[in-house]
Amino acid sequence: KYSLFNQSFADKNRKQEDGWGIGYYDNGGKINLIKSPNPVYEEKDKFKAYIEKINANIIIAHIRRASNPLKLPLSMLKTYEAAQPFSWNNYLFAHNGSIKVVKTVEEYILEESNNDSEILFLHLLQNLEKEKDFVKAIMRCENELCSIKDIPYSAINLIFSDGKKIYTVCKYSKKYENLKTLCKKEDYYFRLRYCLRNDTAIVASEKLDESNDWY
Repeated sequence: KYSLFNQSFADKNRKQEDGWGIGYYDNGGKINLIKSPNPVYEEKDKFKAYIEKINANIIIAHIRRASNPLKLPLSMLKTYEAAQPFSWNNYLFAHNGSIKVVKTVEEYILEESNNDSEILFLHLLQNLEKEKDFVKAIMRCENELCSIKDIPYSAINLIFSDGKKIYTVCKYSKKYENLKTLCKKEDYYFRLRYCLRNDTAIVASEKLDESNDWY
């Protein structure tokens, strides 16, 4: 009812129309990425065909409404490379929110991208290399972002995996705390939800159904 596919077009004013992607680890632990710069609601058959073929322990899927803190032409944002999840080595990453201080972070980490979510990923990777621990690395990212500007992001809601574990972060600006979800309008957009069913953990940007096992 509230599936990722349905979320993509549920709110006509906030259509998730700037790409979609699926990342997963195959039986050998190798990352597989399927991405498109097009709206997933225009590629339903393609999306469904991929989903039905995937058999994996860790899957991260993402639909995208591009943020544009750099005020770039849409053609520079709506690309295959900009679709999420992102990957590097054995890491998978997906982010919901916008980072408002892209240029300053680029100067700090000596990396460049038109995509603020990718800059956050690169920032996290650098701090992970330094800290060797995800929790310490993401806390360092936030502290460094907040040292640049009081409210440097709308949200740093993210899902990250190293192929063995999944890490989630739910952190958002109070300015956006009353923003409603795309499908279930009485819930809040930036508050990640999760449920545990049998041996499966599901983390989502909003509840995917009406079951009362969502937290």
